Amino acid sequence: MGTSNINGVINLNSLSKFIIGNDHIIVEHISYNSLSIAYDSLKNMDTLYLNERAVFLPEVTVSAPPGKPDILVLKGYYRSYQLEDSIPKYYTDGIVEYFISLGKKRPLRMNVLEHRTFRNEELVKKEKQRAYMVSMVSAGVPYIYSLTVIQELGKRYSVKRLSENEYVIRYDSSTVGIVRINKPLNRIQVDVDLIAPQQAKTEKLFNYISKITHIDITANYSFQKLSKLSKENLESRKEYRRIYFKHKKDKKFTKIDVIDEFYVLKKWYLTKADMKNIKTSTDFGLMRSTSFSSDYWKILEKNYIPKLNKNIQKLLGTTLKPYM
Repeated sequence: MGTSNINGVINLNSLSKFIIGNDHIIVEHISYNSLSIAYDSLKNMDTLYLNERAVFLPEVTVSAPPGKPDILVLKGYYRSYQLEDSIPKYYTDGIVEYFISLGKKRPLRMNVLEHRTFRNEELVKKEKQRAYMVSMVSAGVPYIYSLTVIQELGKRYSVKRLSENEYVIRYDSSTVGIVRINKPLNRIQVDVDLIAPQQAKTEKLFNYISKITHIDITANYSFQKLSKLSKENLESRKEYRRIYFKHKKDKKFTKIDVIDEFYVLKKWYLTKADMKNIKTSTDFGLMRSTSFSSDYWKILEKNYIPKLNKNIQKLLGTTLKPYM
C-alpha cells in the first residue's frame, strides 16, 4: 500500500520494496477507473493515464420540507480498511446515513443501517498485552465532517486561482493541494495533503508513540462554482492516513495504513421535529459485529462506485474473518 505525492508522482524506489518478480501494480484514484499494470512495464513509463470515472446518481433526490430545513441527510455506501506493515488487519463496509446540521455547527451524527466487519485473527492475537494496553484501531465508519474539505481548512490555508478551471491550495507559502473544475461532468474535485509541508505529527499516550505522516483527502462535489460549494453537493470522499505506532520498549514502529471511503446514494432534508424518533450516534469507531439484510456490497457497479481492491477482496472470509 502506497501513495503518490500531491502531483501524482510515484516513488519507484519505495515501491520496489514490495515487489516480487513482475507483480502487477493496481493504481487507484477515487475519481478515475483503476488501472492494473505489470511492474516491469511501469519502470519503462514516465506517465500513466487513467480514464475518468463518470458519476451518475439516478437515485439521488434533494427535496426540502415546508419551512426551513434543519438537517441535511446523506445516505451512502462506506468502506474502511486498515493495514499493518502492508498486511490487512481490519475491513468494514456498510450503508450509513449522516445527519448534518444546516444551522449552528454541531457534531456530525450518523446511523449505520447495515454493515460487515472483518478482522485478521492472527494479527489481532499478536498484539502484545501490557498493563496499559493501547491498540491502534483506526478503521471504522468514515468521519466526513459537516463542511466541505475547503471550509474545514485552518486559517493558515489559502486557495488561489491558477486558471479558469483550476485552483491551488497553499499552507503558508507551500502548495499542499489542488482544486479542479470539470464543467462537462459538472464536478469539482479537491485533493489536499493535510500534513505537508509539516513534519510528522507525534503524540504520546501511556508509553505509546504515534507519528502521523500522511493525511491525504480527495473529495468530489457536483457543482461548478467554488464560492457556492457546500456539503449538499458532496458525491464522494476518500481519506488516506499513514501512522507509525509503537510502545517505547519496542525496537521499531508498526506502519499503519488506513483508507476511508464514502459514496453518496441519496440526499434529503429533515426538520428538528423529524429527528425526534431517529436514533443516531457520534461513535465512529470500528463495530466488532456484522448486521445486514441485503447484499448491499453488490450495488457498487450499479451506482458507479469503484470496486474494492482485488487484494483485499480475495481475503474477505479467509484471512479476514467476519465478526458475527
